[in-house]
Amino acid sequence: MTIVIKYMINQFGRPTGAFGSCLAKVMDISNSGMNNVHIKAMSPDLKSILEIGFGSGKTILKAANKCQTADIYGIDISEDMYRKAGALVKDNKRVHLSVGSCEALPYHDEYFDHIYTTDTCYFWNDPDKAMSEIVRVLKKGAKFSNIYNSMYAKSISAMSQDNRLYTDDRMISTAEKYGLKCIRCSRLGIFEHVQIFRKIGNE
Repeated sequence: MTIVIKYMINQFGRPTGAFGSCLAKVMDISNSGMNNVHIKAMSPDLKSILEIGFGSGKTILKAANKCQTADIYGIDISEDMYRKAGALVKDNKRVHLSVGSCEALPYHDEYFDHIYTTDTCYFWNDPDKAMSEIVRVLKKGAKFSNIYNSMYAKSISAMSQDNRLYTDDRMISTAEKYGLKCIRCSRLGIFEHVQIFRKIGNE
């Protein structure tokens, strides 16, 4: 893997500096359709929502605007994105942002009514740990929504050559191992894959 390619992959996973800020703007545009699917899938009466990988913060603000009584939490591994998103949502007291990894979520067990993420699953260094953490903080019967771009996943997989979550089958089998049931697996476009899971219990 060349230094340039490795740098690009790292920036997509953890945007930093001026280049990362520009990349966040690009991702806002390229991911807008996928992020809108997340928002449409949310019930307005949700009380606690988590976004994994909030980036610029635009989607988390949309979630707060739709779910008027919910506390909206976000976690991102990029400190630069934390500062950028923090400036955007600073006037909304229901939005709570943190810097951290989905492999060690700083939340209580069964706390969230809904968890969603876009284009992060193939950056999870330990997919099993990340999935177990997502299931731990998700309430029984609540939904976890994952949307990713398979073109990005295929490119990163070819370069990284590891065992992270690059395909629907791998994602679904990992989710089911930790107590999630896939209730939707579809395509938004040519490359955009939509997966919605429900935590088993209270059905």
